[in-house]
Amino acid sequence: MRMELFCQVACRVTLDAESAGSFKEKIDDQYRVNMILDNLPVAVLSQSQLYEHGFPVGFKSREDKYFINNHLSFKVKYHVDPVTDSARIVGFEVNPISINHEYKNWDENNTRLTTCNSQIQDNAVTEQIAIGEEIVFTYDVSFEASNLFLRPRPFSLCIILFLLHMLPTVQRNQMGFALGHVPSYERQSDSLVLHY
Repeated sequence: MRMELFCQVACRVTLDAESAGSFKEKIDDQYRVNMILDNLPVAVLSQSQLYEHGFPVGFKSREDKYFINNHLSFKVKYHVDPVTDSARIVGFEVNPISINHEYKNWDENNTRLTTCNSQIQDNAVTEQIAIGEEIVFTYDVSFEASNLFLRPRPFSLCIILFLLHMLPTVQRNQMGFALGHVPSYERQSDSLVLHY
């Protein structure tokens, strides 16, 4: 765990008319991509220092041009328990970026992108959505220690106890049906009584 990755190629696609139109429609409708890591949703830290669930598919410029967020920079926050020395994931952030990736030679196993360094990413040419445009999807993963400690969720224990209580009841009902006992209902004042 905690192995940092930089500018890993996920895939390369060439947009046809249908997929380009679909991406533009999703951007107009303000679609957001949601991901989950260790039961925590991915979040984007906004300019107002608030977290937003998921990240936008892309954005539209004032000139009505569409751009896709094809590079995801993930930050996984973790807390190390000093007693057990085990780590627990406590945060999952993403910074989506639009980069028009370039390369010299495409190799399915080891493509070297010329647009993969921190200086270029900060001032990158954005990836426009257009018919016939080739888009390379990439990602980074970094890890950051955090003082935030998330306790195990007591809600999980409540669900387990509830299911343990309900399981014998369901099994008893199924056994009654299997043996040919059909429950009957009887009305007594304002309530129904179930007889097996």
